[in-house]
Amino acid sequence: MLLKDNKMTAIGLAVAAGIFILGGYFYVSQEGVQRFEDFLYDHELDEAIRYRDISYSPLFDAISLENVDLDVEVMKGVGVNLTGNMDTLVFSGGRDDDGLEISFSNYKLITDPTQKEQQQNIIYALSAEPLKMVRQMGIKETALDGRLSYQYDNDDDRLNLGLMLDAENIAGLSTNLEFERARKLINLKLSDLTANNIMNLQNLMEEFGRVEFSLMEAEIVDHGFLEKMAYMNALSAFRYDRAINHNMEIDAVKYVQSDKGDKGKALWEGVDEDSGDVLKSFITMGGDLDISVNTKRPIRLTYLIKNGKIHRDIEINIDN
Repeated sequence: MLLKDNKMTAIGLAVAAGIFILGGYFYVSQEGVQRFEDFLYDHELDEAIRYRDISYSPLFDAISLENVDLDVEVMKGVGVNLTGNMDTLVFSGGRDDDGLEISFSNYKLITDPTQKEQQQNIIYALSAEPLKMVRQMGIKETALDGRLSYQYDNDDDRLNLGLMLDAENIAGLSTNLEFERARKLINLKLSDLTANNIMNLQNLMEEFGRVEFSLMEAEIVDHGFLEKMAYMNALSAFRYDRAINHNMEIDAVKYVQSDKGDKGKALWEGVDEDSGDVLKSFITMGGDLDISVNTKRPIRLTYLIKNGKIHRDIEINIDN
């Protein structure tokens, strides 16, 4: 009987502990939601970021928004906003002043925006030419998934930036960059940006030229679009008269790949022969690509490219 009573006591304590933990988790979750909504209100973003549902995970320190509508002013006074709708928007790591990750899914993007949409939405303004090519290939709309992250080591003054973008039926890009002496980048405020200092290369170099670049890794994954576009470009470059007169095989891609003229050398100047072959294959056939840019020592942004040449201490490797 005593054993049975002990079992019942243990079960009761377990249930009580479970209730206590769940109650504490719920309280912390609600407190996290409240802090986030207070932040939006204090920074006048409560109307700029609207959502149907919100939740907070203390375990991952993540705020999750669902069915999100954005109309965020990016540069004050010039009418440049970030607008649009997405299924989810997640902010992770808000408790850590030295790091943050923002991810989103299913951002709706059309390939033929109106002139007004191009002027008002910075996404369309920055991607006008790529969207034009996508539209010419018959794609009217796509959906973007993405992630942007940063991690800053205050002691070493080192910044890691991560970016991932994946466009449905087009391609995906993920990249990681590392900078030294990066305090100016960390202290940058979006509210201080203007169209003039973003578009003016000299202004940017004066502001951030002392920041040092040390590493870049990037991966491009083709969802069929780049291969199709490369083939269409090969067709446009194919000279049927030359092929027929020299009894060449009528294959546009093979023709372009076999062209060893000087015309394309500048495209892969600064990489080794194997990387150059991979890059040429990518240009003529599309597909996936891995790129790594390493430095023998950190290099100031001002000195990365001089007189049209990449700094001699930079090594570029390209693979597929």
